Amino acid sequence: MDAKGVARLSAPITTIDQLDDNCGSDDAMTAFDTENGFIDDVSLDQATSHNHKKVIFIRDALPGETVLYQTVRRKKNFAEANLIQVLKASSIRTQPPCPYFGVCGGCSMQHIDHQAQVAIKLKVLEDNLWHIGRVKAAQIMPPIVGLPIAAQIPQIEFAVGDRSLPHYIALVVRILAPLTMDDETRLKQFADNHPVQIWLQIKNPEDAQLFYPPAAKLCYTLPEFSVTMPFKPIDFTQVNHPINRVMIRKAITLLDIAPSHRVLDLFCGIGNFTLPLARKSHAVVGIEGSQSLVDRALDNAKFNQLDDHTTFFAKNLFETSAEDVAQWGAFDRWLIDPPREGAYAVAKALSILHQARFQGLPEKIVYISCNPATLARDCGELVHHAGYQLTAVSTINMFPHTSHVESIALLTRPT
Repeated sequence: MDAKGVARLSAPITTIDQLDDNCGSDDAMTAFDTENGFIDDVSLDQATSHNHKKVIFIRDALPGETVLYQTVRRKKNFAEANLIQVLKASSIRTQPPCPYFGVCGGCSMQHIDHQAQVAIKLKVLEDNLWHIGRVKAAQIMPPIVGLPIAAQIPQIEFAVGDRSLPHYIALVVRILAPLTMDDETRLKQFADNHPVQIWLQIKNPEDAQLFYPPAAKLCYTLPEFSVTMPFKPIDFTQVNHPINRVMIRKAITLLDIAPSHRVLDLFCGIGNFTLPLARKSHAVVGIEGSQSLVDRALDNAKFNQLDDHTTFFAKNLFETSAEDVAQWGAFDRWLIDPPREGAYAVAKALSILHQARFQGLPEKIVYISCNPATLARDCGELVHHAGYQLTAVSTINMFPHTSHVESIALLTRPT
């Protein structure tokens, strides 16, 4: 504490405990629109201060800082504010590498040291698990990290394939009128100069067609599993290929796959996990809500000569019932990789079957999440009502410098 009673951050934040232990609080703030405040906690791209027991969420502020902020929204128990000036900087604050930081709206954590970013995301995961799901993991695994994508900080949305191929980046251009000859010439010149693939979308995204160059290919590889994944730029894929490879390896390691195992892959997409799982197990069933993605997964299984070990079908997994799960049959292992909405219907179905003493529940489940809140909710259901233990969790820094939190969790049934 200094003479005014304001605590100072004495060391860089590198662990979860330090995020709490190194931060103090100070409620000596005025009621004017522009105020001084001391930051006592942080969550992704905003931090918190306190003023007369009201939480103030201040965007871009960091723990241990004294800042000048302007309140932009007031509620009964909290307020939101924008950072005006950093009066005393945190030791984890760094110079954003992108000159457009704070303008374009992307990569909102560039001003935070990379190690601190990882620690903050892990803290967010643990906080969500406890406050929402009322669960704690038996083990916090080391985060999966890397900065191959972050060094370039891409902010235009495009599809990235195998870098060993020419024109491995694809841009989808939505057009509202037919291209003129001059349009076509200029697009081809752009593709040759950079080089990229150009896809044209006239109506819906799934209708996008390759325009130039006509023989361009788009794929990514999983060398550890001898898998090549052709895809279209409108398909959902993980753009950070090195981290995706590590994530798949980690998931399969946690599942402890045996050659005799039957594995269920829910929200399977184009087969990102399904096909590597098929290399290690007896058979894999992939279920996906989109028929077009199921078709792409079937094509990829055939392309990799894994169609004899895989089965795919379409099903709205947000409406999964206990009867559906029982009809799918018994599987040794499950992998769940849902969108942000999570997989609550699936978790609830497992709870019902557990309480009915159904014998076909998987011994291990690996849950890949892109939303720590829904992961926490679903883990809470599985732990408190379906007989599972939350054995291990960690974060996957799939999108460095952003507030996106990707997570992996292992749930096991006691034997």
